Amino acid sequence: MVKRLKDLWMRFAVVLAAINGAILLTILFVFVITPIGLIMRALGRSPLASKEPADTHWLALPSEDDPRKPF
Repeated sequence: MVKRLKDLWMRFAVVLAAINGAILLTILFVFVITPIGLIMRALGRSPLASKEPADTHWLALPSEDDPRKPF
């Protein structure tokens, strides 16, 4: 009988944990992340923007004729 009660309680706890996690993450997103994003957009800032403009970020590597050289 105690085992059945424990199993029922654990199922309830799993469901409650899933709901609680979703609620907490939603509150965090709506009240913390969204306002920060809106403020940054209003100020014209972008954390992904490059500090200095560049045509490319590729680095030219010396060409090797022998493809087996790394091995």
